[in-house]
Amino acid sequence: MRLFFSAGAGYSHIAPLLPLAVAARDRGHDVVFATGPGAVEHSRASGLPTIGVDGQADEAATRRA
Repeated sequence: MRLFFSAGAGYSHIAPLLPLAVAARDRGHDVVFATGPGAVEHSRASGLPTIGVDGQADEAATRRA
């Protein structure tokens, strides 16, 4: 199963999700974590592939809204 976890860029937002994400990965699931670019080290320290997201909406998405 593929699982995508996302959290705000604060450790208090990331920390509660880490045990679940790590357990899923350890059981063979594909796991990716996304958070703010200033906080990626927290999930990467747990060995999770992590994407830093800057929170900027792309121009096309803004026009559709």
